Amino acid sequence: MPNQKLIRLTSDTQDGIFSSKFNEDVLISKDSDIALQSLSVERKSDKIVISNDNNNIEYGVVLPELGLESTIIPSGVYDKNTNNKLLQSITNGLNRDASFTVDSEQMGTEWNVEVENGYTVVKGTTMPFFPINVWDDDNGEGIENTVSNYSGGVFNNVLNAEKIDITVDGLSRQTTTTTGNANEAYVFGGYVPFVKSTGSLRLRLAKLIEDSVHDKAFTFGLMGKAAVEKCHNGTITEADLTYAIRVKQPHANGAGNVYIQLKNGVDADYENTTFFPDNYDPATVGDNDILEIVINSGRIYGQQWTLNAGTNVFDSYNAVDGEDLFWGIFIFDSNATCILDKVAVSMGSTIVSNIGGGGGADETEISEIIINNPQLATDPESNVTGYVEFERNVRDTPSFLVEKDVFDHLGFENTIVLVDEGSGETSGVPIKRGTVRNLVDPVSQLQYDYRFVFQWTATSIFDNSYSSDMYLIDSQTFQLDSYDAYGLSVNQRNANTGGSRRNILATIPISEVPISGTANGLIQYEPNNLFYISIKNRGDITTRQLRFRLLTGTYEPVLTSGLASMTILIRDGY
Repeated sequence: MPNQKLIRLTSDTQDGIFSSKFNEDVLISKDSDIALQSLSVERKSDKIVISNDNNNIEYGVVLPELGLESTIIPSGVYDKNTNNKLLQSITNGLNRDASFTVDSEQMGTEWNVEVENGYTVVKGTTMPFFPINVWDDDNGEGIENTVSNYSGGVFNNVLNAEKIDITVDGLSRQTTTTTGNANEAYVFGGYVPFVKSTGSLRLRLAKLIEDSVHDKAFTFGLMGKAAVEKCHNGTITEADLTYAIRVKQPHANGAGNVYIQLKNGVDADYENTTFFPDNYDPATVGDNDILEIVINSGRIYGQQWTLNAGTNVFDSYNAVDGEDLFWGIFIFDSNATCILDKVAVSMGSTIVSNIGGGGGADETEISEIIINNPQLATDPESNVTGYVEFERNVRDTPSFLVEKDVFDHLGFENTIVLVDEGSGETSGVPIKRGTVRNLVDPVSQLQYDYRFVFQWTATSIFDNSYSSDMYLIDSQTFQLDSYDAYGLSVNQRNANTGGSRRNILATIPISEVPISGTANGLIQYEPNNLFYISIKNRGDITTRQLRFRLLTGTYEPVLTSGLASMTILIRDGY
């Protein structure tokens, strides 16, 4: 009877790979055979049940002891067919429930949970609070924001169209409209949408002139993809905006007041609020009203900040999860009667290259936007207070906390929380940051670094696709005399071709025992009869390393937990 070798292989890498090195030679004789004697593996579950016991997420851009926000994952069973829905639900919840009135450092940080190269990434991206009317005193010129469009009407040859000007006093147009059409003079976010979590489209009434006609002075607001496409082609109207504030010129002194108007919804009309401009004299611009449209805690609403008349909050609009909204400012009166300054906007981390589609921007694209646009270090001072001011590099200790089984499903081994920025000490998963270095503000000449992204990456593959009723043991050491009709490419499978010789040691029917207290299953397999496969070795082989893989029936890795064990038998040739 031929000699046999029993070899036990182990794996703790959680990727289904058994790669073992020995301290002495293993001799494989010519024409040997190999068989699987046994396999014991705890397979990580490919599904998770979200209920009231594990649906809570606590997160923030500060340490947990400084206060966290929370959101809820929708209940349900998530598996390979709905994992994308799970990640999108988490992303939507993080952005929807973030609040910069609770945590001012959160302003401008957009959250995203996605898969990169097979691994879950939890990411926070903070674009600067981009100024739209930067004036360069040294060169005597305005600096346009490169992702904004200041001349949509002119570009499209609209009748009476004007480019929006940046002057030392602010944002304005040269002449007064004769038609009242919004597509004459406007500036809008060209291809980077408004932030989806917390942020603002903000401006100050640098100049309004009282009159008895109270014509429209300007309108500003947010719009959907269809409306911003009209901005691009010069056909935009005020009716196309989703949420907007319209300001008319005030009456002459003593003749009453003209109310600010609000459009709250795509199909809504502009209706009077109970608020009106309070301070707008260019001689005392530091005292003048500040208006803004914010997104906060899942709601979009307007706010008016005044020096003496308090704060006015406009009716709110419920933001739609994941919706791309774009900002726009439409000016109707000339610079003799209407000028806006302190104009700034919170932009998101999505780049829409065309209105029909878009996607998350990578770090290179985002850093280029930051590099190409100044952040106004000497923003005009205001005596009006109360509004949230954007802070640059304050997101030093972000946190993201869910229940352990959710972390396991996403591919993380530990709770995600950074302990101390710069100390090298972490609890849980290490954090990665993206920083644009050595920026120079062209106005102030201030040099600084800007940290725009933080992220955690899982250690185990998340794309855990099980789509077959069996597992495969694949040899990466020996050529085996085994064949499989399953095509390795989509084209081959569609053509019912692609069968070939493979290095399959054994096929294992899926039969798992649930492990109590987890969603994992225990695979324990020992065939009733040993099935030897020929090793196609024409001569003796001496090796110190053996490598096998546990795969699904579609050749995808099987994720495991703990120590996996495999025992093989190698029989000498006859």
